[in-house]
Amino acid sequence: MNDAPRGGPRFSQADHALDAALAGGGVALGRVTLAADALREGTLVAPFKTALRTDALFRMLCPIGAEKRPHIKAFLDWVALEVEGTETLSEGRRMIHATDITP
Repeated sequence: MNDAPRGGPRFSQADHALDAALAGGGVALGRVTLAADALREGTLVAPFKTALRTDALFRMLCPIGAEKRPHIKAFLDWVALEVEGTETLSEGRRMIHATDITP
């Protein structure tokens, strides 16, 4: 017997899945950083104490010295603040690295 789901909504953009969950459309799997505000506000909940950690990174690329220009520095500072604000979302969670999961 195959218990795999036969259908249901699929989204090509993670924020669309979160929007559907916020609208009562079910559950969504995704990056906690995208749902940070909704998790803090309590409009979404993370039902499990286990979370998956990856080595995914974002990088800012610009010509050498451009990072000191006021508008670019302001953007980099804003990104750093946003990232700092998500660190508390992993408190109390058991973090499992993606490479530690075996099929």
